[in-house]
Amino acid sequence: MIEESNKDRIMKLGGTIRAYRKSRNISQVELAGKINTQPNAIHRIEHGKVNSGINMIIKIADELDMKVRDLIEF
Repeated sequence: MIEESNKDRIMKLGGTIRAYRKSRNISQVELAGKINTQPNAIHRIEHGKVNSGINMIIKIADELDMKVRDLIEF
C-alpha cells in the first residue's frame, strides 16, 4: 500500500472541513468571523492550498461542533 502524500492529506482535511461547514449551513464568511480570521483563509484551507496549524484546526472543529479527530481521520 502506498502512503498518501502530505498534500493529499491536506486536501482531504480541507474537503472534510468544507463538507461539515456546508452541512451546518455556515458560509466561509460566517465561519471566518466566528474564529477571527479572514474568509480567504477558510477558502485556502478548504482547497488544500495551505497547511493549517493545529490551533486553527481546533478553532474550526470547535465552531463546527465536532471533534478534531473527525477532521483528520483519513
